[in-house]
Parts: sequence; C-alpha cells; structure tokens
Amino acid sequence: MKRIGTVIVALFIAGVAFADNISIESFPTGQWLDANYDGVWEISPTNIRLLAKSGIILWDFSKQTVRDFKVSVDDEQPSLSFSCVESKRDYQFVKESFDDANLTLKIVRFGSRYSTLMEPTTVSPLEVDTAPVATGWVYAYKVGDTGPGGGIIYQRFGRVYSEAVQLDGQYKWQEAKDAAADYEGGGLTNWRAPSKDELNEVYRAKVISSGNFWSATASTVVNAWDQDFANGRQGSKGAKSTAKRALAIRSFEAADMQAPLPSVDEATPETSTAPDQTPVAVSSEVVGSTGPGGGIIYAVNGDQYSEVAVLPGSFNWAGAKLQADTYTGGGFTWRAPTDADLTDIYNSKVITSGNFWSSNDTNPLNAHDIRFDGDGNIGTAGAKSTQRSVLAVRTYTAQ
Repeated sequence: MKRIGTVIVALFIAGVAFADNISIESFPTGQWLDANYDGVWEISPTNIRLLAKSGIILWDFSKQTVRDFKVSVDDEQPSLSFSCVESKRDYQFVKESFDDANLTLKIVRFGSRYSTLMEPTTVSPLEVDTAPVATGWVYAYKVGDTGPGGGIIYQRFGRVYSEAVQLDGQYKWQEAKDAAADYEGGGLTNWRAPSKDELNEVYRAKVISSGNFWSATASTVVNAWDQDFANGRQGSKGAKSTAKRALAIRSFEAADMQAPLPSVDEATPETSTAPDQTPVAVSSEVVGSTGPGGGIIYAVNGDQYSEVAVLPGSFNWAGAKLQADTYTGGGFTWRAPTDADLTDIYNSKVITSGNFWSSNDTNPLNAHDIRFDGDGNIGTAGAKSTQRSVLAVRTYTAQ
C-alpha cells in the first residue's frame, strides 16, 4: 500500500474574511483522497489537515507559518491557496464548481509541480500528537539511512519516510516502470517508478550521485521525462525505446518513531536561556528535524542548536536582510545568515537547492551569496540589486 510521501501541509484560520467577501467557511469542506499516496486531505471551516488512511494525523500546521492565504471564486470555480514556510511549498485546492464532488490539489516546491484530482472519502481522525520532536522523540531514520526495504531514505515528513533503490541494468521506459512495480526489496510489494517530480526529489537529496534515470511521467506518445543525476537536468524528449537506468521508490510510516527519550515534564518544563534571551524547553532535536521556531535544525554543538527557515519570495540584498532580521517564526528573534552560517547549512544538506544571500557584503554594490545546488563556495560578486532567495537563522541553547 502506498503512503503519503511528498504532500504535506495544514493550517489554522478561524473566522477570517478574505477577498470578495468570501470567508474560509464558504469553501467546500470535507475529506478527499490523494490516491497516489494514500493521503487524505481534510478541509474544515477552521483547519486543513493531512491524514493517513488509518486516521493518523500526519500534519496539522495550526501553529506554523502560513502566508498568502486566499479564498476566491473565478468563473464559478472556488479556489483556496496559500504557502507554508515550514514545508517550503505553495498549495492550491480547486473545484470545477461548488457542486462538483472532486477536488484538484496543486503543489509547487522549488519549481517542482505536483497535481492530482482527488475524490471524496471519509476517515475518522485519530486525535493523537503528531509532532513529538519537542517532547523527546527520536526520528527512526534520517536522509541517507538505509530503509526497511533496503533503499536509501531520501525524504522525511513527520512519521512518513520515502526510500529509493537503484535497479540493476538498463531499461526502456515501460520496462523501467514494470521493473519498479515488480521490485520486492525487503519483501515489500509497494514499490513503483517515480514521477518526474519525485525523481527530482531523489536528486535533490543527493543520495544518488550519477546515472540517467527514467521517470514514470510520459511527455508524448513516444517520449517520456528523464533526469541526469550528474547535473540534475530533466528532459521531456527521451525516446521511450531508449535504454536508461531505473529507480524504484516507496513511502512508508515508520513504526511510528523509535522509543521516546525521557520526556519533559509538561507541568514544570526545564528551561534555559537562548542567545536571544528566549527561554526554551529541554530539546532532543537532531540535524534535519524541526526546531522550536519551525525551522530545520542544521547544526548541533553540545547544547547549542541552530535552525534555518526558508522565507517566501525573492529580494535584493537589503530587502533580504530586512526580511530575515524581522522574521518572528515561533515567536523567536531571527537574523540573516553570515557566510559561516551558510557554509554550515550547505554542509548539513538540509537545504539542497536555491541561491541565497549572505549578510556579508563585499562593497557598496556587491554582497556574498551561495548556490546550494552548486559546489558550496561563497560568491563575493553578487550585485546587491539582484533578487535572491532568503534564509533566516537563529541559535538557541537547550539542556
């Protein structure tokens, strides 16, 4: 059985009116099944959640950072859209009409696009805590580990992990799809060929460094999408009769996590003072996990933890610094990263693509930047007027 692996979001909006006098309550509510991943999207008047078919609440970002939330109607088609800082994705839900039972989901991440038509379903949510990191849990796997099916873990979202395995030999396009579907690594039968967007996620994880691989996505009757892992280039003109490498992927829920560490007493949590003078609870985060500010942990040095957040939009150098220095994710104080911060983030591999500004400048006209999908070297000749992506970082102390 497939499991949700790449689509994750949720938020909490209560009684807020949006453009054209349309409130969130006016958007059709219910539950819809993404059959590609066995994920159930639940839209209620006050929340959006992602559930497993078992009812486990995979994600509920009611306390996370949601931007650009909008409910609208265009040509009688209701639409709900927003972006989420923590998942680094843009989301859109669209109905053909208010009377249409189905719902189209569209997701964009770093230029990769996912779209699927979902049918209504019914699942009883299991109201359990789905964000155990802050209370002392340890993730079962991290990116680069060997998964239960013998593949390499290339993605994690909460309790859901995805692994990929490189199949021996070379295959024509249909043969590659069949070989992936027939693969039974680890005695498991839920393997399949990756879509072109999923193939790109494997590439971005840097767990496989070379090879030209087929995706399961056709572009024409005779051509399909492929990707060269030596440089990341995707192409839509690969002749289906050509022999290329094949990947098999699968997503799964871990068991759900490894045994918990001693939990913090919720009634009297121990605290310590972070460099920004904000008390934080005892922490057990590891590199790659979500920090208390909603960012990704990229460095751990004794009791010192550093997290990074990718902010939406692109800005010139001064604008990027302002965005980072005024960011308040999780209620904490953040700042723009230095060259040293960017190097640590690059080496941690928690972010694998994008061109980001440093807070360091070269002269009145130029500043430092880094390409995360490059060699990791800091550039010193970026024109300050150029638009680049923005990171915010913070360091805190935990016992």
